[in-house]
Amino acid sequence: MEVLELECDDREPDSIFQKLREMGIPVKKKRLKFCDYVFGDFAIERKSSHDFCTSIQNNRIFKQLYELQKAYPEGKLLLIIIGELPVKVRWERFGRRRVPVSLTENERDKKEITMLSGIATILNSYHNIRIINLPLQRQFPRLLFRLYLRQKKKESLRPVRKKKSDEPDKIKWDMLSMLPGVGSKGASIISKSNISILELAQMKPEEIAKKYKGIGIKRATIMVEVLNLK
Repeated sequence: MEVLELECDDREPDSIFQKLREMGIPVKKKRLKFCDYVFGDFAIERKSSHDFCTSIQNNRIFKQLYELQKAYPEGKLLLIIIGELPVKVRWERFGRRRVPVSLTENERDKKEITMLSGIATILNSYHNIRIINLPLQRQFPRLLFRLYLRQKKKESLRPVRKKKSDEPDKIKWDMLSMLPGVGSKGASIISKSNISILELAQMKPEEIAKKYKGIGIKRATIMVEVLNLK
């Protein structure tokens, strides 16, 4: 089975790279143009809270995420914001002047949630990008680790394509197993009788049902009809 490799932008902190390796994730550093981390279906952009707020003010974030969505149109796109958002004051008017007033912790939490939910709605609607806010940097490698395990589990559940055989007996078995109501068990029973598919097509449903245990008259009738389709 092919190893699922996590690609990390070579401008990302070495501490994150080393932590992912310690967790047992196969990581490869390379220059990524549109995001910071790529593996499986995931394309992830990491930003500090300060960089995130600055990029909103100069509109850089929207252009960057638009390009990310174009580069990975079918991917699961995540924007991870590290650190608390710098929402610490509100502005109130006193006469002709506006002055900053410090927010309480409860007010700050509410404002952060409102700000994030508004931006998240915009990004999810227009760019199909999900936002996750992590207060601490050390939480980021753990999140990547969980997402990596989820992707790896998904990869392992994908059916493995078997190489088609060139042997006539195997080809015959494949053809029989695809007939309605036959399946792998019925194909094995019929194959052991050394009957050709042409001979099987010329038999009556009653004969098939009597000769092959497990194949009833109803299934045998469908088999004969399919084999004699023109």
